[in-house]
Amino acid sequence: MQARGHAVRFALSPPLAVLAERVGFEVHRLAVDVPLTTQKAVYAQGSSVGSLKATVQQAILPTLHKKVEDLRAACDGGTAVQMAPNALAW
Repeated sequence: MQARGHAVRFALSPPLAVLAERVGFEVHRLAVDVPLTTQKAVYAQGSSVGSLKATVQQAILPTLHKKVEDLRAACDGGTAVQMAPNALAW
């Protein structure tokens, strides 16, 4: 895309942002998921659905609104956005 004159900007979590910056890409850093309190708390839910629910409630939802705001800011002035379907969750 750069070869065609596009400015390429990545919206990434801090650990991945470092890698993109090292090779010269513009990066907009996203909010970081809240760390899970303990793996035991997640797996103690008794089922994979319960574990997924605990993960979403403890790690993803607390920063979801901030991530949406970060993505909007990263896309400001852009002409195209490409992302994986689960990018907000991961």
